[in-house]
Amino acid sequence: MKKLILLFFLASPVFLRAADAAQAETGKSKPLRSYHDFLAAIPKDMEPWDARNWTAAQKEVANGILKKKLVDAKRPVRMRFKVHGVDFWGRFVLWSHLPADEGYAIRIFASQWREADMLPKLAALRKGDLIEMTGLCDLAKFENLWNTDSLSLGIGNAAFIKLQPDGSPAPGPERVPVKLVSAVYGSGTQFTDVTGRVKALLDEPGAVFHANPHWLGADPTPGWNKALVIVHENRGVRSVFTTGENGEVSAALVVK
Repeated sequence: MKKLILLFFLASPVFLRAADAAQAETGKSKPLRSYHDFLAAIPKDMEPWDARNWTAAQKEVANGILKKKLVDAKRPVRMRFKVHGVDFWGRFVLWSHLPADEGYAIRIFASQWREADMLPKLAALRKGDLIEMTGLCDLAKFENLWNTDSLSLGIGNAAFIKLQPDGSPAPGPERVPVKLVSAVYGSGTQFTDVTGRVKALLDEPGAVFHANPHWLGADPTPGWNKALVIVHENRGVRSVFTTGENGEVSAALVVK
């Protein structure tokens, strides 16, 4: 009996350490589901709910805590929000304002994706679409952004699905088939073949994009207005769709 008791006490620290590790791992893997979960990483004695009245030094301390606990720890994120825009700022960024009463703007951004080519899926998004995004926290920072006191949040290794208002997956839009022959973009005598990029965009149901270097991945005549020329075929008859710089393009417009 004494031997059993001794073995129990010797083994207890091992089990406790294992339990602590398991608990820590569980806490680490718990997804951040709202901006409140991000703020919860800041100690309560810092009064994170009153961040609008913090000094620059307090914000710097809070940013260090957020970076260590959320960004460096690669905390998982699973958030639902409405899309505000998909804009090109050096790369395409999906972003949104998060509804909040904190006295400062709270925004979320995503530009690093789990899949290699997300451009067609981004082209199918509209302002106001409800999405659920999953990924890893890659930004959590109090800053002055766009001349407003802000909390900027970011999701990397991201993926998303569209949702209906009740939270169920949204059905995809009807696909408009386009039998693409070729697509070129440029002006004068300088045109670049963009058939592959245009095909990927037109094949995505509901995708709408614009004839510019960002969407087409080419700029054969920098500084000059260009045109996108798409040749497609319908029942053996070839047709041409043309639009100028920044013209709107979609499968429905091409076959119209």
